[in-house]
Amino acid sequence: MATPLVSILSYGLGNVGSFSNALNILSIEHNIISSPNCLSKANRLIIPGVGKFDDAVSRLKSARLYDDLIDFAITYNRPILGVCLGMHLLCQSSEEGSSPGLGLFDATVSLNKTSSCLPSCHLGWNIANDQLGTFPLANKRQEDFYFLHSYGLHDHGPAQTYLITTYSHTFISAFQKDNLFGVQFHPEKSGVAGLGLLKKFSQI
Repeated sequence: MATPLVSILSYGLGNVGSFSNALNILSIEHNIISSPNCLSKANRLIIPGVGKFDDAVSRLKSARLYDDLIDFAITYNRPILGVCLGMHLLCQSSEEGSSPGLGLFDATVSLNKTSSCLPSCHLGWNIANDQLGTFPLANKRQEDFYFLHSYGLHDHGPAQTYLITTYSHTFISAFQKDNLFGVQFHPEKSGVAGLGLLKKFSQI
């Protein structure tokens, strides 16, 4: 039996069903995995996430996935897409908690920088700009995506290419470094633009 094109990691804090529905719309063969044994067989991995940073790290460790994710990224060199909190987990750490992240991307997540008239929670549709014109998962130089987050990346770190979005201040809404991809927005909730991004990820 052939290995599915995409695997979705289930660790108790991700909207796994929404990703599965989106991939079904695209007729992309996929599966949902939750154990280290299945992880090594994944062709491409989506790490979703909705919740608190420390809770996510704790759940990954309890499921014996934390160290195996690091090994999977480094040893197998297969595409990984971290979404929202999943993107934060790829980084070194987050101001939201005290636990170390997976440390696969050398950047720190911090509270959104906002003016006094805007809340720290960035909620709703906003434009992601591919200013360099090189982000591999982009279909257009500017696309609308759905955001829901109070913490994010405000420095592109060692990214080879990235997208930027403005919410009071500019922040990194997506990055790519080698086999690692991170997006702050929710492609599974972003209509045509989100489906296009997931399709491109399945073809990397």
